[in-house]
Amino acid sequence: MSDKEKILEEIAKDRAFFYRVAYRFTKNKDSADDLLQDTLLRAFEKSYQFKGGSLRAWVKRIMFTKFLRLCEIRGRVQFCDIDEAYDIADKETVDIVVVGEAIDSLNKLQKNLLTLYVEGYDYNEIGKYTNIPASTVGVKIHRAKERIRSMK
Repeated sequence: MSDKEKILEEIAKDRAFFYRVAYRFTKNKDSADDLLQDTLLRAFEKSYQFKGGSLRAWVKRIMFTKFLRLCEIRGRVQFCDIDEAYDIADKETVDIVVVGEAIDSLNKLQKNLLTLYVEGYDYNEIGKYTNIPASTVGVKIHRAKERIRSMK
C-alpha cells in the first residue's frame, strides 16, 4: 500500500469528523459537502507534502485555507455555530441554550477566533491565518470565553 493510499484510508476513517468541521465553517449541508470533497481531493493531491505528525491537523489546515479562499471569492466571511458548547465552557455542566445565546452575542471576530480555537488551532496559527497578532488573538479569545462564562 502506497503512502497516498495510507493517507487516504486514514482520512476516510475520519470522514465524519471532517464533515462536522466543514459544516461548522459553512453552516450549510451542500456547502459542507463541497468543502469536504475539495479538501479531501486537495489532501490526496498534496499527500506527498505530509511529513508526519497529526494528519487531522494537516487536513483541517487544508480545509480552513479552502474555506478562506471560498469566502474571499464570495466576498464575505461565514461564521459558524459551535456544537461543542461544553468544550468552550471548560467542560462544566451548563445549559447549552444559554451557551448558544452567549456565543450568538459575541461579535463576528470573536466567534470566528473562538471557533478556530475550539477546532484545535493555537494562537499563532490563528494569527497567521487571520493576519492578527497572536497576542491579540489570545486576548480576544479570552474575552469571548469570559463573556460566555458570565452568561451561564
